[in-house]
Amino acid sequence: MTVVATDANASEVGPDIGTFTFTRTGAATSALDVAVTFSGAATNGTDYGSVSSTVTFPLGATSVVLTIAPLADALVEGAESAVVTIVPGAAYDVGAGSTATVTIADVVPKPQVSVAATDASASEAGSDNGVFTLTRTGATTSALVISVAMSGTAANGTDYAQVLSTVSIPVGASTATVTVTPVADAAVEGAETVILTVGSSSLYDVGTPPSATVTIADVVVAGGGTLVNGVTETGRIAFAAQTHSWTFTATQGDRIVLSIGETGVTNAQFTPWIRLLAPGGAQAAQDFGAGAAQIDVIANATGTFTVVVASSDGGAVGIGDYRLTLVKVPGVLSVSPGDEGGSITNAALHNGNIYLGDVDAWTITAAAGERIIVSLAEIGVFSATFQPHVRVSGPTGAQVSQNTQQFQAAQVDFYAPTAGTYTIIIGSFNLDGTGDYRLTVVKAPGTFTTSPNDEGAVIVNGANHAGTIALGDIDPWTITAAAGERIIVSLAETGVFNATFQPQIRVSGPTGAQVAQNTQQFQAAQVDFYAPTAGTYTIVVGSFDLNGTGDYRLTVVKAPGTFTTSPGDEGTAS
Repeated sequence: MTVVATDANASEVGPDIGTFTFTRTGAATSALDVAVTFSGAATNGTDYGSVSSTVTFPLGATSVVLTIAPLADALVEGAESAVVTIVPGAAYDVGAGSTATVTIADVVPKPQVSVAATDASASEAGSDNGVFTLTRTGATTSALVISVAMSGTAANGTDYAQVLSTVSIPVGASTATVTVTPVADAAVEGAETVILTVGSSSLYDVGTPPSATVTIADVVVAGGGTLVNGVTETGRIAFAAQTHSWTFTATQGDRIVLSIGETGVTNAQFTPWIRLLAPGGAQAAQDFGAGAAQIDVIANATGTFTVVVASSDGGAVGIGDYRLTLVKVPGVLSVSPGDEGGSITNAALHNGNIYLGDVDAWTITAAAGERIIVSLAEIGVFSATFQPHVRVSGPTGAQVSQNTQQFQAAQVDFYAPTAGTYTIIIGSFNLDGTGDYRLTVVKAPGTFTTSPNDEGAVIVNGANHAGTIALGDIDPWTITAAAGERIIVSLAETGVFNATFQPQIRVSGPTGAQVAQNTQQFQAAQVDFYAPTAGTYTIVVGSFDLNGTGDYRLTVVKAPGTFTTSPGDEGTAS
């Protein structure tokens, strides 16, 4: 017993029937019932007229034709198969052709599917998504599954949330949407494209347009711009080999100090690197370091300078956040909120903090010849890496003084070469050093302001004046004298003696010039001189060893004059 599809193509259109022909061999002297089964995508009695599961050969017949009559419906099914298979029976044997197939073409024309970018602009910033809309033609009485392919410069599942390879248009709907949800990242990639293309299928035809594009705007990573003198700028090197360009103007001869330090979560690969390009583009200076870097040069030309920030690690793959500060002298200084710097109050204490790669700029005005003593000391929790650094630039930008000692305290003592504004740049010799500091500047002659809990004032002739020298501290005291009057200044350590505290006396006359200073570095010091001119004399008390601290007693005797004897002390008219 065998079967073949003698008309293997049927259709709901018409309808156009298909036929199977069953053939038996041997004698046909009796009728024969043959059992069959039906399978395939087409359903017996639903997609084609109901067919019995028994095929009967009449007496004398060697073949029988079985008709498949398609039933037209409104469903979009595509081509469906009707498969008949002979079931073995006791009255016959099944031959080699035991199964056959008739294909039923669908009566409903295939829908056409197209796509459009109904929101073609998306962005990593905020919640700005893109949208594709898939549209089908024809009936909507059944769902339609559409195959899609994603391409473009944006990576599916990386630059935007994963989009699946199939999209279903539900029953009753002619459209379905695909949302492109950007994923914000730290990489600077520029705008990226997402392309959706309708894939081919037996269930539909691909319409026009077959593809559409959504563009994802990149998040703008801060970094680069114009540097403001004294202001700390921030930026982030967000991907390998990225550079930031900052600019500022300078005049030939200006002093330029640029300092950069890593901030936030440190990255071992991120090695801050700054390059200074002169107005013509030639490199004027560069520096890099594990956590901080600094440039200190004199401008070799007038014009716009460019600061290029990057990471100098091998392969330039380091990423990280940074702070960048420019100090340009001369120039008007601005101080960022939360940072320190600005105009100095003569003799007052000024506190500040040096973070990684920081510099703070302070200013004081002076006349030519005035004496300026700058004292800087670490305070709070001491750090071995923080080494107080004082640099002083004069009105033209040229350096007039700098400390070389790298201890917990630093000091410079100089005479103003010209009248104008002097800029005091505070930092750390070790660029990776961080810590809190206290800054005191004494300018003589001048009016002094004594901070709370500090010492220094007008001297009472003959009286004892008590004070304390903290780390790096200086206390200015004053006394007026006529020309030729004798002045004896005596200073001694009191209380618990400290071997590092070595009392120091420096006396400046009315013009600021030094008239006396002790050289002995013991627990007591004394100077004895005659006032060369009439006016106010400034006595600056400190310690020869800048790391020395201790309590002191100061006594000044000026003769002739009226004396005041402190309680418990001696001295009176004879």
